[in-house]
Amino acid sequence: MFESWYRPSTDPAQTFSGHRRSPSLRRKSIRLAVERLEDRTQPAPFASTGALGSLAPVMQVASNTSNGTYEVDHGPWIFGGVLSADPYHSAMLYEFTTINLGTGVQVSASGTHALG
Repeated sequence: MFESWYRPSTDPAQTFSGHRRSPSLRRKSIRLAVERLEDRTQPAPFASTGALGSLAPVMQVASNTSNGTYEVDHGPWIFGGVLSADPYHSAMLYEFTTINLGTGVQVSASGTHALG
């Protein structure tokens, strides 16, 4: 038989050992809501004309953004970059229709402008 001092508590704020929990440790119910996010599709600031055709290097591609040239698979340097039309001409744009980079293709860029 149980001792007279033992009375199980029905208070959910009381722990198993009989001590009261700190008010900060009590569970608080929070109403959850699902909200629709805004459209995450952002248009590119520069649209390609595709003037340079498709870029599909086998080994490597390098770009020099200072003078607008690029090289594919250690071939000759080809001029094809155009400075962006923004007020600061911040990027050198290479206008390929598509860019296909296989596994192991090395990509490098150097120069004074961002690669675009």
